[in-house]
Amino acid sequence: MTTLREARKRKGLTQAQVADMCQMTRAHYGLVEQRRSGLRPELAARVAVVLELTLAEVLGVDAP
Repeated sequence: MTTLREARKRKGLTQAQVADMCQMTRAHYGLVEQRRSGLRPELAARVAVVLELTLAEVLGVDAP
């Protein structure tokens, strides 16, 4: 499973850039990346689009 950090670095983005594209604070995105904070569905969808991941990958769950 790809972590959010791996996906972000693969795209050459900083936490601040991802946060800005997803309309959240850098601090909140940093906590999400560390799996210390959750995401509302609309924010999870934005992160998935920006990092080109599935929602399951963003949420850290195994897809069936």
